[in-house]
Amino acid sequence: MGTIQGTTTIRRKAKRNTRSAGDKKEQNKKCSVGTIANGFLRHQFLPLCEPERHPSNRKAVEKGFFDSVALLSTRLGLEVLDVCEKPYPCNVLLAHWDICRQLIQVQKPGQLFELSIQMEDAQTFLSLSSTLETNRTLYYIPVIPLYHLLQQRSTRPAGRLLLMVCAYLYQVADIPYYREGFTALNYHYDMIEEWTFEEMEQYEPLEGNQMVSELYAAAHYGDIMLRRIRSPYHLVNSEELIHKFKSRNELDKSCKRLAEQAFELYRQYPKRRIHDNIPAFDVDEQVDGIIHIDQYVSFVADTSGWLSGQVEQMVNAEMQEMAYIEEPVMRQDFKPDAPVDIDTLEFEAKVFDLLHELCYLLNHLP
Repeated sequence: MGTIQGTTTIRRKAKRNTRSAGDKKEQNKKCSVGTIANGFLRHQFLPLCEPERHPSNRKAVEKGFFDSVALLSTRLGLEVLDVCEKPYPCNVLLAHWDICRQLIQVQKPGQLFELSIQMEDAQTFLSLSSTLETNRTLYYIPVIPLYHLLQQRSTRPAGRLLLMVCAYLYQVADIPYYREGFTALNYHYDMIEEWTFEEMEQYEPLEGNQMVSELYAAAHYGDIMLRRIRSPYHLVNSEELIHKFKSRNELDKSCKRLAEQAFELYRQYPKRRIHDNIPAFDVDEQVDGIIHIDQYVSFVADTSGWLSGQVEQMVNAEMQEMAYIEEPVMRQDFKPDAPVDIDTLEFEAKVFDLLHELCYLLNHLP
C-alpha cells in the first residue's frame, strides 16, 4: 500500500490474550477409548439462561424482536431461523445467534458487523453497526512526486488527471493538507523544522544542507501544489478532461482509471466527506487517547527521504500510547418507524480504495 515506508501499525485498544502460543513440538498421539454413541453429537443444547433477569413484558419483547428480525432479514436478504418450538428466551437467543452467523458470511472484506438488541421506550428491536476497518494504515498522499510529474512534458497529461483526483479528495472528500495550520501533519512538520534549526550545529555541513533542502522543498512545492489542488477548474472540467485523454502506456491507463473512479464518486456523492460517519466518542474518553482520522489520512510532502522518516517517527511515537482509533461507523435500527433505505459505508469503502491506489501509484512512479 502507498504509505510512509510501507504499512505502519496503529495500536487498537489492548486485549487480553486468550491463550499462550504453547510449544510448537508435535503433540503425543492419543487413541480414543473404545466406541461412543453419536447421539450426543446430534443433540442440540439450549443456551443457559437466568430466569430472574428476563424482562417481565415477555410478549412485547418477543413481538418487537421478531418483527425486527423480519425487517432485517428482508432488507439484507437473510433467512429467518424457525424457533417457534423453542421456549422463551431461548428462541430470542437462537434467532439472534443465527442472524449474527449469517452476517459474518455476507460482510465484505474490511467491514465489521455488530448486532445488538436494543430496548428503548418499551420497544425492543435490533440495531446493526457496521464499521469500516482502515487496516491500521497511514494513507498519506505525497504531492512532490505529483509536482515533478506535472513538470515533464511527456507525463503532464497524466499528471493533470491525478491533480483532478487530488482536487476531488481535498475539495469534496475533505482530506486535510499538511501546509494548512489547523491540520495534524502541519504540527509535525513545524516541530521537525524547529528542532532541526535548533540543533543544526550538531550536524555535518553536508547533512545539514540536505535537511534544510528537504524542509524548503516541503514548504515551497507544498504551497504550489496546494494552490493547484484548491482550484475549482479541475473539478468543473473533470469529465471533459477524462473524455479527451488518450492512454499511451501503463502509467496513462492507471491515471485514467483513478480519475474515472474519482469522477464517479464525485457524481454519486457530491457532498459526502470522509469523516461524515466518524462517531463521536463518549465524553468520559480521554481526548489524547484517540487516533483521529486526520492523523492517518492526509496530504504530505513526500514519502521518501530524511524528512519523511522524521514524520513517520513522530507519528508512530504519538500513536503508540493511544487506545482508540476513529473509523467510519454506520448504525441502522430495524424497527417499524425507521427509514426503509439502508445507508451503507459504500462511499467510505470506495474512497479508501481510491486512496490506496493513488498512494501506491505516486510512490512507485517511474
